[in-house]
Amino acid sequence: MDGSIRLTIAEAEKMVAVIVELAASLNIEIKSISIHKPTLNDVFLYYTSREIREEEAENQLKTHMRAMGRLR
Repeated sequence: MDGSIRLTIAEAEKMVAVIVELAASLNIEIKSISIHKPTLNDVFLYYTSREIREEEAENQLKTHMRAMGRLR
């Protein structure tokens, strides 16, 4: 474990000061803070617990299998 913490917070830019103050009050040293805007894949992963590429690969496999079934 690398000692990092990941938080998901709406409008995180507005919460940085609160997070820093809370950490200071708990004697927690913050070495860095970064804010990451979610990508489409992040949102998809959040709601489905799957990567978009996994979903695409599964759909391609299903399409291929259906096509193979028609050839028989």
